[in-house]
Amino acid sequence: MKLFKHYTYSWWQIGVLKLSLLLLGVAIGAQWRDYFVDYVVIIATVGIVLALYMVYASFTQ
Repeated sequence: MKLFKHYTYSWWQIGVLKLSLLLLGVAIGAQWRDYFVDYVVIIATVGIVLALYMVYASFTQ
C-alpha cells in the first residue's frame, strides 16, 4: 500500500484549496482568539520562515 501518491491539480483547484485553508484559518482564529493571542509572535515567525523557504525553493528550481 502506497501511503503517498503523486497528484496533479489544475490552477483553479489549487486556488480552491488555498481559499479553503485561508477561510478555515480565519474561522479558527476568530473563534479561538483568546487562546492564540499568547502565541502570535511564534505563529508569525513560523509563518515567515516557511514563506521564505517556499520563496527560496521556488527560485532555486
